[in-house]
Amino acid sequence: MTLDHSDWIALFGAGAQLSMWHMRGDQLVSKEHAAELPSDTPVIGCGIGKTEPRAVPCAPLPDRLSPQIIEGRKMHLVAPLRNASPLHLTKGAELEIAGFVALNPDFDGVLCIPGPSTIWAHISAQEVVSFQSFATPKLAAALKATDVETLDETTLSDVMTRPERLAGRLDSAQVSGDAAMMASALIGAELAATRPYWLGQQVALITGGALTSLYEAAISAQGMPPLRKDGAEMQIAGLCEARKRLTV
Repeated sequence: MTLDHSDWIALFGAGAQLSMWHMRGDQLVSKEHAAELPSDTPVIGCGIGKTEPRAVPCAPLPDRLSPQIIEGRKMHLVAPLRNASPLHLTKGAELEIAGFVALNPDFDGVLCIPGPSTIWAHISAQEVVSFQSFATPKLAAALKATDVETLDETTLSDVMTRPERLAGRLDSAQVSGDAAMMASALIGAELAATRPYWLGQQVALITGGALTSLYEAAISAQGMPPLRKDGAEMQIAGLCEARKRLTV
């Protein structure tokens, strides 16, 4: 297929990353630059521009998406989700949530989405009941502990049991240069904080973030191997679902 066969553009921005797909219906055509298509080609985007957040509990997507004109193009933007207490925004993860729910409508449990921040979202009856976000990936990046392949299960368990030991574990790991200990300590503190979310629940992990393999190992260590779903596939599925909700 060539770009002439595209009838809409899908955009996804998260942090410094911008992904672009040329689409025809629900089929991916190309990842070439959007300037090669006419300026009136519809664009559906998420994680870009400014849109009013939608408060949870709610469906991942609204019933209708109205157009905006941004830099000369008509765009339909997916709004982030907002959790009031504690205050959090999904900042792009709403798209992966929407794609997952569209493809798994009977799922009842928790999504873990490692990205620029890690999102834990409680899903039930095709709605986002509540969610929390964590700065774990940002802290790991600041400590140069994102390029880690092996989980330190002893550190994970220790910090999950005694989260107040996190700062000491991190300082010790910095002295020894143990990146696995640093990453495992951070994820251990996060799992301790999110225990009310995942304990006794079905957990699905949206892959693609820098710490995905460690999250999978850490969740599996709790005796509940997560259901894995590819992040890029969930993003495209979410944008395709959003396309069904366009207004003129």
